[in-house]
Amino acid sequence: MCGPELLFQLRLFVLMLGLFGRLAASPNGSPADSQPSLSASSHLCGGTLTATHGTLQTPNFPERFPVPISCVWIIDASGVVGPNSSIVVYLTQQYVLSGLRFTEYMYYSEDFKVPSENVFELSEYDVTNVPWIKFNSPYLEIRFTMEALYGTHLRALDHLLDVYGFNITYEVDKVKPYQCNALQCRFLGHCYAKQDYSAYYCDCYAGFSGLDCGNGPLCKDSHICENGGTCKHIGDNAVTCICPAGFRGNKCEISEYDEITGCNLDNGEDCFRQCIYTEDGGRDAACKCDQSISSSSRGRAKYVVMARLANSSYFETNENGERQLTENTITLLEKHINRSLRNANISKINDLEVFSGKANNEVTFQFFGAKIDSGRVRETMERLVEQQQQQRGSGGRGSASGNVSFAPFKPNFRQDAGLMLQSVVVNQKGPVRENTEFILSCVAQGSSTMTFRWYKNGFFVNVTKATRNMWTRLLPLDSKDHYTALLGITKASRLDEGIYTCQVNDMGMQQCRSTKVQILGAPQLRVDPPSVTLFRGDSLLLRCLSQDSDQQYGTLGYSWTKNGALFQSDPAVEIWEDLYPDGSILKVKNVQKSVVYTCIVSNSVAPISKSVHVTVVESGSVTLCPKNADYGVSWPPSASGPAVLADCPKRGDGQAKRICEQRDIGRPEWLMPDFSECVPDGVIEIENEFRGLTFGYQKTNGTSVLQSCLEYAIKHYRSFLPGEGGVLLALLQQIFRYIENTGSQHEQEVASDIILRVVDVIMQNKLSLNNQQQIKQLQDLVQSAALNRETTIAAPISSSSSLSSSSSAASKASLAAATTVTHQLNSFYLYTESVKGLPFNLQIYGDQLYSDQLYMEMDVTSSLVDIVSNGTVLVTVISYKNLTTFLPRFYFAKNSFGTDIDYIPASKIISTWLYYANRTGYEPTNRPLHVPLEAAHVEIIFQHESSPTSEWVPLCGYDAKATFEPTWRTDLCITENLMENITRCICPLSGTFVVLLAKKNYNASVPKTTVRPILVVISCGCCFLQSCVAFAIMLPVLYQRRCCVTFLKMQFCAATSLAMAIFILGLLQLFPVVSRKFWVV
Repeated sequence: MCGPELLFQLRLFVLMLGLFGRLAASPNGSPADSQPSLSASSHLCGGTLTATHGTLQTPNFPERFPVPISCVWIIDASGVVGPNSSIVVYLTQQYVLSGLRFTEYMYYSEDFKVPSENVFELSEYDVTNVPWIKFNSPYLEIRFTMEALYGTHLRALDHLLDVYGFNITYEVDKVKPYQCNALQCRFLGHCYAKQDYSAYYCDCYAGFSGLDCGNGPLCKDSHICENGGTCKHIGDNAVTCICPAGFRGNKCEISEYDEITGCNLDNGEDCFRQCIYTEDGGRDAACKCDQSISSSSRGRAKYVVMARLANSSYFETNENGERQLTENTITLLEKHINRSLRNANISKINDLEVFSGKANNEVTFQFFGAKIDSGRVRETMERLVEQQQQQRGSGGRGSASGNVSFAPFKPNFRQDAGLMLQSVVVNQKGPVRENTEFILSCVAQGSSTMTFRWYKNGFFVNVTKATRNMWTRLLPLDSKDHYTALLGITKASRLDEGIYTCQVNDMGMQQCRSTKVQILGAPQLRVDPPSVTLFRGDSLLLRCLSQDSDQQYGTLGYSWTKNGALFQSDPAVEIWEDLYPDGSILKVKNVQKSVVYTCIVSNSVAPISKSVHVTVVESGSVTLCPKNADYGVSWPPSASGPAVLADCPKRGDGQAKRICEQRDIGRPEWLMPDFSECVPDGVIEIENEFRGLTFGYQKTNGTSVLQSCLEYAIKHYRSFLPGEGGVLLALLQQIFRYIENTGSQHEQEVASDIILRVVDVIMQNKLSLNNQQQIKQLQDLVQSAALNRETTIAAPISSSSSLSSSSSAASKASLAAATTVTHQLNSFYLYTESVKGLPFNLQIYGDQLYSDQLYMEMDVTSSLVDIVSNGTVLVTVISYKNLTTFLPRFYFAKNSFGTDIDYIPASKIISTWLYYANRTGYEPTNRPLHVPLEAAHVEIIFQHESSPTSEWVPLCGYDAKATFEPTWRTDLCITENLMENITRCICPLSGTFVVLLAKKNYNASVPKTTVRPILVVISCGCCFLQSCVAFAIMLPVLYQRRCCVTFLKMQFCAATSLAMAIFILGLLQLFPVVSRKFWVV
């Protein structure tokens, strides 16, 4: 056949029809549609293209072009297009989001054209998702119009923030097997055609590589993606994980496969599994069997038949005095039942049981069989009982003749439905919004004895271990003989996302069915940079970003506010544009004053906002702290004042802080940065494990989470950033409280042991802690863990740390088998002992206290005797080797005379505590005891770590805990200077002690006297007496003649007397001791 000739004839016929139609429609006989006139900018772009390949681009690409603009390109492929070729437009460098319109024509000339029905207008979605467009007509018109530049172009970090227009390629050929566009090059390279147009490729920017330019610096860590996922850049500052089949999530951490049923819910599979139930499997073996029983075995039923025996000779009394069937009777009944059912062709029965009932001479038969045999089973059992009754009526002797006689009583037959798990559903369609309630329901048919259990991702859901509000409930039998079990979670969290499985156990069988729950959380927002310092007149670029996964259930909306108020986007001053894949960028020109810009992003869950504080200073009048990159963070030039914020290093969550401080005029200086709010990825994983545990998901346990903390600390403590150890301390404190509330005594023992070792590792880095809250948490953890170990009678610590179990030279008085626990780690020494009698003496010295010495005495007092006799009293001594390295170098104070005093910690810090431990209850409780100095005291001989000079005087400091706050008290301890570098402190028993070096102008021995102004007291007294006498004289005068003037005089006397009385009482009182006020450096 002559294919080309036929095609040409068809085209000619269509053209003639179109020409005649248009001539007929035109009143003047001319073509109805003439060539459109172009705008003034048409000379900059557009034209007719007849080559088989070429490019189309906006003027001055990729720079700005004049607007408004209107351009038209005509691709004439009339001599080339055939059955095996088309006009293909490749959107290689397409940056405009709208304004492009593609129209096909069957014929096109200056005076006449025949349009086709195909018109394609490029949308914002097509810019990133459509790499090529194919047209089969011989002519293609490409029209581009645009009125404004801003808000109409693709923006992506960091190389596509200032590009305009497009540079696209066309070919008259088949579609190439590999194409590319800006997205397929991951916004990290240019999409180009090879010189001969044989293929397309991504030309990557510096620092990026790969066919799609997705390999970059943020993907060097092999642990970013889990389960075999591939890390790819998407822009400079974001990565995404390409997950293998069966996994999803930001890091491919979520499995699409149900761990229990082994199916993929996303593929629409029926996630059902049935197994034989065994008690040995426990909670962790839900439907985990080698072979799943077919669904045809679901039609089982439980049969229960109750009859009454003829007399009581078939029963006997057991050891507990209860009536039961004799063994011979049970054997005979089982034989008769099996034979009768077998004769009725009912062979598929199992688990036959015969036992005595509740009523007199009552017997119960129970077995399992097929549901379809229910009629024959009932008939067979009734016939069996009837036959035995007839034998009894004919004079049979029952057991003597090998039969069992039944009384004339109609048997009671009951059939329980076989196990059938109908459905597992969640009460919300689509994803569950974060912080809202959702309820899972499991509907099953079976006996009243069946049990329900819930699992998430294959792990048991234990609501009794959860610290949040979640519940389970079993609804009564409904009209369809179905039981419904509910699992309710009051506030949904991202950690609740996963596959939930309902396990039902009944009649020796178990069935499992699963469903998936997806959680839609609030957006996760980040602004860059977090804080800015500019010179007046500078420009500003702010970026507001959230994770691409937040868009999986809908787009996010972005807006900006200035000082809390919305403002209009103006290209000359302030303008914002959307970023791809998700974000917004704000450009501000000529900033004149300090301002706060806030980015607000919202979805259907909640709006989230973050602010950027912009500080504007005058150029030349203020010296800025220079830009540097300490600790892996780029700190921008900043002025002194509030803390500068920066993103955390190591891809951790949170923000780092640093203060630029003005030391001298014109000499600012950076202080040590603070990373206490930075949570590394490794700690986030541990924290999520722990949060899942508190949510009731038994994937792990408290001690395993603590062990993960210990492993992380040992691996990373040498590289801890300043304050980073506080993140672990806060997590340890939460875990310890959880185990105290929900764990067994053994778990508490192990937890105390691990916590002490983690704290020891943290203290080995001098930068790990940097604020008061962290120091308090450290001492609380050590104190609580040490006391908990002793209370639960824990074993000594076994670790790589130097561990000493040497017994101290303890009590000189009568101690009845006192319990002692002694161990020493690298950073602190710990000693705990039980007080069993009074008086009590304790001595610790030598290496056990890092060369310090401690003596403790408790005298016999009525209060202490009652406490010791009614419970257990524990003494805990903690000596910190290097706690002073985390404290301020100087404390500044004012004494009661208003004199400034400088204090310097000069020794190790020792804490001693006295506790009353109640071990009689289910959970041990501890209560601190505070006794006066006369009843119990501690004597500590400190060796100074820094020897005092002639300008400094040693003083004994006392506090509840060592903190950044200058609350050391020097008036509660007795200070004795034994040698130049040795000081003895005699202090109350419970507290924290240290030797402080004070400036010599502080004189603690100066007596404090109260000076009473005697002359003033006498004057006030005389005035008081005179006022009282005047009041008494005027009282009868007022009685005899009521006069307003007299009444006013009496009021004045009364007021004067009251004022004088208050002055006298105030002056006669002893002046209170002036509290010392401290400052810290």
